[in-house]
Amino acid sequence: MERLVGGLSDLLQNIKVTSKSDKALLAALPAALAQANQQQTTTNGIAATLRRPSPASPVPVVVGTQGVDDAATVSCVMQHPGALCCTRSTVREDPLGRAITITMETTARATDDATARGLLTQEELGGLAAQALLSSAADHLCSRTRTINAHARPLSEKERHDELCAILQSGEIVEAKSNPVVSQFGHESFIVNLQDEVTGKRLRALFKPRIEGDADGWHRAPMEWAAYRLNLLLGLDYVPPVAYRTGGVTFRVDNENDKQVSYAEGAFLYFVEDAHQLRCFPETQWGSPAEPKDLLLSNTRILDTLLHNSDRHHGHFLLGRHWCKGSYTGDRWLGELRPVLIDHAASFRADAEVTMTHENAFRTGPVRCVAAGTYLRLRFLDYSALAGEFRGVLTEEELRFMVRRRDCILKYLDGLVAEQGYAATVIEA
Repeated sequence: MERLVGGLSDLLQNIKVTSKSDKALLAALPAALAQANQQQTTTNGIAATLRRPSPASPVPVVVGTQGVDDAATVSCVMQHPGALCCTRSTVREDPLGRAITITMETTARATDDATARGLLTQEELGGLAAQALLSSAADHLCSRTRTINAHARPLSEKERHDELCAILQSGEIVEAKSNPVVSQFGHESFIVNLQDEVTGKRLRALFKPRIEGDADGWHRAPMEWAAYRLNLLLGLDYVPPVAYRTGGVTFRVDNENDKQVSYAEGAFLYFVEDAHQLRCFPETQWGSPAEPKDLLLSNTRILDTLLHNSDRHHGHFLLGRHWCKGSYTGDRWLGELRPVLIDHAASFRADAEVTMTHENAFRTGPVRCVAAGTYLRLRFLDYSALAGEFRGVLTEEELRFMVRRRDCILKYLDGLVAEQGYAATVIEA
């Protein structure tokens, strides 16, 4: 830390400032870091960050670092002109892996800016310190949530998802046919062959163009992508990979005399081979090992409640070749037979009603159990995580309501644990 503080002078000389508040921030930073270091001198490593608030989220500007250990960090921000807030964060992990302690301490101090220093009382400094502390805690949570999501599944499965999504997103349409299975509402779709321009790999996909008005919310193509991504955030893998293209999609339809069609945008969904309705198979064939019906229906209801998807009948429960669980035979992918959930274009309809106690297509009654992994992942689906994933696709109102539904799901599951006991409710799968 001493080397860091001593080296700040040279570094700060190269930073151009014009306003008094900027000058005050830069002048006060070395002393603030030195004092933070004196408060706890056993730190293995410290990263110092200078931030200036803006009407939107402040963008940190790194002015110096020391060490490679993330056990402690110091972050300083001019929370208000004349008030420098520095937050020192430490993370201590139990060597046995059974506990972790996160400590955050924020100090707010008046700067030497004469125009502002005399205007802040101790109470006001305390309020600004609390704001800075809350912001630092929120940033820390976001960082940990991103790490948790990044490690949600084995690397081999993540790479497979990434590969498929890349082809769905930008693969060339080399063949297209009208889907022989016509929806009961007449919404057209196409079975297309996509080819990666670099690797030459091909895959089949279902293209659902977006239609004007989204059929009053019953055929909203972007929701196919939202369902896929939410399924991954929950640690699930029931929904086939989806990519959403904008900016125009044009191709020729082979079984309609090479008729050329053009659409403004639409969803490309991985085509599940050998797919049939799940109810046609005994539970013992629902994967290897077999997927327990209670957990499948619990996970599905949690997903549908979050999506506000009331359109989950037997036709949307399939058993088909999985996109990740399987292996290559030569250059051909052969997926294992697994339960698959399809058709989520009716999600987020305002007049839908989906709760954890509603009956399901298999008529097994309300949800009475939950997968341990799904239960835990729900805790991390806060507004920040959902907005970071879906902002621009979902409206602000839809995001807020999804957080409320998440809260209701957790309240329901927590109630089951209190009523039935953890062992009878939470299934380690």
